[in-house]
Amino acid sequence: LSTYCIVVAETAAGSNYSFDLSPTYKSCFYPFSSVDTQKFKTTTTNNIPFQLRLNTDPFIVMQRITKGDMDFGLTLAQQRMIGLVLLSIGCIMVACVGVISFILYKIIQGFRESSAKKEGGSMEAMLPFNNNNSGGNQYNNLAPPQHQQQYPPQQYHNPPPQQGYVQGPPPPPP
Repeated sequence: LSTYCIVVAETAAGSNYSFDLSPTYKSCFYPFSSVDTQKFKTTTTNNIPFQLRLNTDPFIVMQRITKGDMDFGLTLAQQRMIGLVLLSIGCIMVACVGVISFILYKIIQGFRESSAKKEGGSMEAMLPFNNNNSGGNQYNNLAPPQHQQQYPPQQYHNPPPQQGYVQGPPPPPP
């Protein structure tokens, strides 16, 4: 026997407090059933350490909560299994997004090709800012400006010249 441990409980009798053997805990180690479940180790000395613990001692509480494991966390095998499951779920989700994106791309591509065939043009003719002038839509011949026009500096002390416009409602259509 390397250590002998007894659990005591606090009892209140009026204003005096006393300690008695705990009726619930017969030993300091889970399952707290009897003294023969204590940690035994052979020793050659005649001196045996004696421990006295209160039933609310953190060691006793931890033994009770963890059922003697003295570990609050997951085991390495449990962590590894959870990691593999979550990684697999993530890969499946990414694959689903990829498949859905590919399907939508094919649907949109088919729609564009069918509408191009109806109009009699090619796909390139329908795109804006296209370089060939083979018809299609109204934006084909637009190109971004190559340079900006230089304006003379404004003279702020003179009023702007009259443009011939009169303020008011627009003239009626002819």
